[in-house]
Amino acid sequence: MKLFQLIISRVRAFRERKKKVRYFKEFEKQLKIKYSQSAPESTIDKCIIIMLDKHFDGGGLVDKLKGIVTAKYIADYLMIPFFIYNEEERVPIHNFLKPLTSNYLFDPESLNFSSYAEPVVFINYAPTNKKDILKRFTEKKQYHFYCNLDLIGYFENASSANLASVWSAYFNSLFLFDSLIQAKWSESDLNSKKCISVHFRFTSLLGDFKDVWDRQVTTSEQEEIIKLCINGLTQLTQSYDGDYHFLIFSDSVKFLESIFKCSLVLKFKDRLVIDIENIDHTGINRGSKVLERAITDFYFISKCQLVFQIYVRGMHKSDFSKYGAYLGGVPFRIVELER
Repeated sequence: MKLFQLIISRVRAFRERKKKVRYFKEFEKQLKIKYSQSAPESTIDKCIIIMLDKHFDGGGLVDKLKGIVTAKYIADYLMIPFFIYNEEERVPIHNFLKPLTSNYLFDPESLNFSSYAEPVVFINYAPTNKKDILKRFTEKKQYHFYCNLDLIGYFENASSANLASVWSAYFNSLFLFDSLIQAKWSESDLNSKKCISVHFRFTSLLGDFKDVWDRQVTTSEQEEIIKLCINGLTQLTQSYDGDYHFLIFSDSVKFLESIFKCSLVLKFKDRLVIDIENIDHTGINRGSKVLERAITDFYFISKCQLVFQIYVRGMHKSDFSKYGAYLGGVPFRIVELER
């Protein structure tokens, strides 16, 4: 059985690699089309522009935020201007995360799409070191930066506490949560309670969520994973006194509905906060309600006293809750359950 599972996992990994290769070839093709204009005659001021490009699969909300914060950090390190160019979404992030200064929204007419004039910096992998990153920004030109990674660790003390502090400081220098999102927390009962966030990231494992990468398991495996996760949640709630409430976040409505069908949960269901509305991947469903829900969840996670992510083999170790904890300056822990 173990050998069979190993073979299946390797086949799935091979398929995902093929999908990535096809994606990067298509993205490279789109870049060549986009940057095929002739070089402009005017001199272009040196700056970094983080490109939220409709052809670049920047991932979900937090992946985009990591790229934005990284671009701002590098621009500050090099002491050059920083801007955001967003052509990706019908509903911009800035509808719900308000820029603290207007010059973070770059005028599209100021961009010159010429590979001769604007170096395209594409970092979607782990660089070797800081020097490997900075060598891409040596000319006095306008840099169009494509990135969805947090690269601050290449520049700062690598302790998790320090990286969390630096990342959250940069985020807070860039954005302010919309007042309506802040009000959802401040006007709720949760504002006066001790809260713990618990995150479950299944991707497509349970068959009810469309993700960037397709992961499939049998029905019996789905049932096993759900049972393990609910048991893990039960043990977690038993570790904290009755004053704590648990905010449950997941990409699977199937799992969230399964929680209340389990007899184990009856004893503590009044301490759980679950919302199954508008759950989707912001990189796939770019509707307003989905983006608002994702940003609201991110904000709520940052307001909790503790943040947990429960993980079973096959699930995804997501950065969503991790960076929510970063933002709130609270502990983040992964609970790994044997399968």
